[in-house]
Amino acid sequence: MILVDASVWIRSVKSNGLRERGELDALTASDELATTGMVIAEILQGAANEEKYAEWHDKLAAPHYFADSRETWERAGRLAYELRRSGQATGLS
Repeated sequence: MILVDASVWIRSVKSNGLRERGELDALTASDELATTGMVIAEILQGAANEEKYAEWHDKLAAPHYFADSRETWERAGRLAYELRRSGQATGLS
């Protein structure tokens, strides 16, 4: 299972996103693509219009969905903290 960040989805629709489109297609075909609520929200909020919103909505229905909980966010906070302390800062969104 591969959890794909919103930035990869977004790059996949740009003219230079051929590699990302190929990777997403391969992950979908092998049933290895996963997503979360935050990724779905980030992608849907950026839709240019209703047609694109519906298109993204349909694409995001296919992947495996990892529901989150308070424990998930606490773990994410811990991991981000540890990465930052080791000099590898990362964002949470």
